[in-house]
Amino acid sequence: MPIHWLTLSSRMHLTFIFHNRYVAVIDAWAKSKEVGSAERAHDILRHQLRLCEKGRAELRPSIASFTAVVDAYATEGLAEKAEELLNEMEQLSESNPAFRHIRPNRIT
Repeated sequence: MPIHWLTLSSRMHLTFIFHNRYVAVIDAWAKSKEVGSAERAHDILRHQLRLCEKGRAELRPSIASFTAVVDAYATEGLAEKAEELLNEMEQLSESNPAFRHIRPNRIT
């Protein structure tokens, strides 16, 4: 069944599922003990951001995704990378109204 045939409720449910899959995979990589897992989590976050920029607003990353990547960098001892992403979050939340929800908070 083409997606445009789905009811609004069904489309919202699919959006929730797709978004949560990104969060789950980012979180899985962020918690992984493999070398390079933080960078892999960040790559997935970047991909999600690119999709959002191309019009897939329903896939807009959550603050949880950004925080998971910051934590992953910290766990790998990559404090500079964690700080860079924190700065990116601040810039994005200030420059783009669609990303105000990712302004770093006390948990980030």
